[in-house]
Amino acid sequence: MDAALAQSMAVWKRELEIELDGLRQGLIEAQKEIALKEGQLEHIIELLRSEGMDEGLNGMGKTEAASLSDHAYEVLKDKGTPFYYRDLVEYLQSNGVIVPGKDPAANLIAHISRDNRFVRIARGTYALQEWDGSEHRTRKE
Repeated sequence: MDAALAQSMAVWKRELEIELDGLRQGLIEAQKEIALKEGQLEHIIELLRSEGMDEGLNGMGKTEAASLSDHAYEVLKDKGTPFYYRDLVEYLQSNGVIVPGKDPAANLIAHISRDNRFVRIARGTYALQEWDGSEHRTRKE
């Protein structure tokens, strides 16, 4: 490869890296904004329900964050194997699932630890409650 072509390719590569960094930063900012708005929506729905205004709220409150455990459930069900929560969040994100928050892994674990479809079988490792457990469970709860 001649020097001029190599230099052009290096410039193009750097421009793409800068563009990708900008897009990633934009995604992080968008995820923060989504998490903030989801939290606000959940609070408003809680307030409306506490005032007895349940009418018309059917289906409301099921935001992207609320369905995070649904995404995790589908992955575990499809893969048929337990996941360490950090690996699970990485898998979800690599497949286009937005996991909001400053610490997406902590957000995921907060959701699945409250969902009775999941069972913690080892520190940070989750399986599905519906599984027999004998082949997946590594310690007694």
